[in-house]
Amino acid sequence: MTRRVGALSALGVALASAPLAAQGIPNLTYSPGEVGTVLSRIDSSLGAPRGHGNLMLHRGYVTVIFSRDSGKGDGGFAFFDISDPRAPKLVFAKDDEETEDIREAHGFGVVRYEGRDLFFMQASFGLQVWDFTDVTAPSRVTYLELPGITDSDYGTGAWFVFPQWPYLYLGGSSNGLYIVDIHDPTQPFLVDRGELPNPIPPTLLGDFKTGPVYAAGNLLTITGMDQPGYSTLDIAHPEQPLLLATRRNQDSIYSGLFNGGFLYGAGTQNHVTVHDVRDPLKILDYAISPEVSDRGGYLSVQDGKVHAGESQHFVVVDFNDPKDPKILLDATSGVDGRDEDFATTFGNLTIVSDDHGNGSFIIPHDTAPDTTPPRVNFLSPANGAVGQSLDLRVGMTFSDAIDFQSVDETTVKLRVAGGAAVPGYFSYQAGVLNFGPKQPLTPDTTYEIEVPAGGVRDVAGNPIAEPVVAIFSTGKLTENPGCKLSAGGPTELGADTDFQLDALGDSFAWDFGDGSGVTAPSASKSASHRFSDPGHYSVIAYAYEGGALRTTCTLTQTVHRPVL
Repeated sequence: MTRRVGALSALGVALASAPLAAQGIPNLTYSPGEVGTVLSRIDSSLGAPRGHGNLMLHRGYVTVIFSRDSGKGDGGFAFFDISDPRAPKLVFAKDDEETEDIREAHGFGVVRYEGRDLFFMQASFGLQVWDFTDVTAPSRVTYLELPGITDSDYGTGAWFVFPQWPYLYLGGSSNGLYIVDIHDPTQPFLVDRGELPNPIPPTLLGDFKTGPVYAAGNLLTITGMDQPGYSTLDIAHPEQPLLLATRRNQDSIYSGLFNGGFLYGAGTQNHVTVHDVRDPLKILDYAISPEVSDRGGYLSVQDGKVHAGESQHFVVVDFNDPKDPKILLDATSGVDGRDEDFATTFGNLTIVSDDHGNGSFIIPHDTAPDTTPPRVNFLSPANGAVGQSLDLRVGMTFSDAIDFQSVDETTVKLRVAGGAAVPGYFSYQAGVLNFGPKQPLTPDTTYEIEVPAGGVRDVAGNPIAEPVVAIFSTGKLTENPGCKLSAGGPTELGADTDFQLDALGDSFAWDFGDGSGVTAPSASKSASHRFSDPGHYSVIAYAYEGGALRTTCTLTQTVHRPVL
């Protein structure tokens, strides 16, 4: 049963009757001796106790969500003015019964809805929605409890939330992927998928626990946590995700991040990895860092450089030359008992956050101010795309974290080509910006996306310099066509496994999930395959029509040794 808990009275501590005149992120020059050293510390002494997670700039202030480690809640949040990075100032903090179930901030995002900035956060038993429009007077909007979610971590916890209005995707660990309707963000509810499950179990998503999830336009990426696992899904029809590709034959990772068509992974085996998903039907090796000497935590990306928390320290790795990645900085707060799992970039500063109660540390990662403008480095739908869903969301990623307050209908535009603007709502999280039209798009119509120069700014105040103009056209489909894939049950090693597909289309291809690759399309809806090793394999069938992908479906095939 899904239960929605109503908002309580707002309590908290504000240090001013109106927002301070924050200057956002300072863009200063630092001496070589200051790079990699702590300028200041945000912790319980300033009003942000317990463990910290990922951070975000909001209305000129750094947003800190604090809680116990391992999904145990006891949470709260605070906003800080860091215009003087050596002396951060608390603007507002809230730590009471309303915030108690807020859990460790692996992933949270914001939707601008009817002029309000609504933040979606992980909670002990689901997700919470907060109105942060005025950082000195935040209010809880609602608390949506979700079936199967408990106050755990790797087992059945709410690991990651990603709002992409009018839907939200939640990584629910061993529960799988939850799809939540947020058309009215004040009244979210779990989507009823009829005979289809919600949450979607891991066996239909690549067969690994569902950790970080990122939605950018038509693309959803899922990565595992503390184990191998990457998957890409088509979410052009948002209630009916289609598994496009999955991969488990790589080193285990602790968290992943999507940016620019790449999946960045903080590995548990002393490396940061990069995989190429610019073609989402393929998950390809792209780059791997030199050894970084510790377990990975969480990442942020700035201009091709990854800032990664690595438990005992954090590193900056330059991946601009994928054949020769370089470690540019290796630094730490040096405090005893640290677990520096989070590294969030803000201009030429990295704020390193510790989820074991030691706070967050402001550390310069470069001597020079950040003057590099942000770029749009991924766009969905892509320029020239045809036959697009009427329910699509336009998504893009930026080469640096952007200031969400610089985004509006004048700086990011969707319109009928040569015609009227399309009304809708923006959502943002970790360098990913999405726009959801209020109404379904018109069939067989050409649309134009424009991001003009001088509009969107990064968190250091640099405006975008390279304008983007792209076109796409819609088709007629309003939902994914049906698709069923079957096999004869578990197979003994050495025997052939026969698969049968029930789907519309004129050609069909197969990925048997064992690294043998995707077969060439053929007219046959049946296939036979012999697996060389025992295991559980995520098999994907692809149905095409006129050369265009129409639908996919998947099953997990078990191959076992002979029974003696």
